[in-house]
Amino acid sequence: MKSLLTLILLFTFVELDTQDTNTVVNSGSGAKYFADRIEGSVSGKGPIREYYDNVKLFQKNVEINCNYAKLIINMNKSSLIGKVKLYQDELELITPRANYDGNLKFSETYDSVEINNLTTYLIADKAYYFSENNIADFYGNIKIENDSSILYSDRLKYNRINENSYAFGNVKVEGKYTHVMLYGDTVNNFPSENYSISKGNPLLVQIDTLQENETISFDTLQISSLQMEGYRELDNERYIFTDSVEIYKLNLKAKAKKAIYYKDKEFIELFDSPIIWFDSTQLYGDTVRIYFEGKNLKSIHSIGNAFSSSKNDTVLTKRIDQLLGDEIRIKFENKQITTVESYGNSKSLYFMSNKEGGDGVARNASDDIKIIFKNEKPDDIIWLGNNQGEYFPENILKEAIRTYYLPKFKWSEGKPKKINKKIINKRQ
Repeated sequence: MKSLLTLILLFTFVELDTQDTNTVVNSGSGAKYFADRIEGSVSGKGPIREYYDNVKLFQKNVEINCNYAKLIINMNKSSLIGKVKLYQDELELITPRANYDGNLKFSETYDSVEINNLTTYLIADKAYYFSENNIADFYGNIKIENDSSILYSDRLKYNRINENSYAFGNVKVEGKYTHVMLYGDTVNNFPSENYSISKGNPLLVQIDTLQENETISFDTLQISSLQMEGYRELDNERYIFTDSVEIYKLNLKAKAKKAIYYKDKEFIELFDSPIIWFDSTQLYGDTVRIYFEGKNLKSIHSIGNAFSSSKNDTVLTKRIDQLLGDEIRIKFENKQITTVESYGNSKSLYFMSNKEGGDGVARNASDDIKIIFKNEKPDDIIWLGNNQGEYFPENILKEAIRTYYLPKFKWSEGKPKKINKKIINKRQ
């Protein structure tokens, strides 16, 4: 957005009090008009000067070209019409029509406005600039593009003093090289603080392309909430999601009241009653961390009051394998669970089966427990330290199966669904 700084001077070109000198007119503020033809007249609003064909206006380092200009001298207001082009240094602004009020220090464009400079391109339906409070306002189908991202919105407000910007309505920020998009009702940016905030159901979307043999698919990471804050510190870029947080990524789903996405460190931390879903497994805890390695899920770590539930029997749905401990860590390789490990005050409940069906349940307690998976199903269980166990045969389970569940048993429905976000903006 730094390129918008140069927009400010585009509208400081006149505080008009003009005198005719053939085809060159000098204003009291140093503005100069050139035209092939000039006409003067008087109206109910006072003296008027009209400039026709090849109109040029110079004010310090600003140049404005158009086909026609009309100046109401007493009101200090001017209109520019027809292929209006404003130049300043490397910046070019193009619009069909523009008005300027020298008394209010207020400028506006009509129909459309287009801005180009070395690094940034902007287009909108209309623009206003208030020079006294240094605020630029853009309205309608806004698109801003630089070398790294594109922003769309219905309105954009910019302060040239502190470089703060405020985007409103159907906001979409799209990364050109990272395949990351941010949606929200508002996105406000404060460059001096390396801080931004989005409210109104912000949604962060990251799309990764996956290729297996000759098949190409897309793995989408979505994080949504009611508010998102971004901190762009060196080597510690992070985004904080607050209230009704939901995460969606293929087989991984999550909910929490608060989450922090550490972009550089490649992990997400969830707080306040987090729930994780991975295939048939659910994980709970006081705090849960999700670690990534590039595009792939690396591990999930639940810290404090950790509890895991797995429905590995799709027919007998009450046979839910369970694990609890002070901490639980789930590890992955090639998108599949390899181990589930519980540390400290660990307990497990494991339902067994044979060819005929259910074959009872084993309930154990030990210091630590390690479950080894094969083909996404438990293959071996290792109990480490002070192991105590008991077995209950299938014939005594019957309908009282829940009485054998571990303390703090949890099972939650309503896992997050993919959000299909569409932004209506004719510039896209």
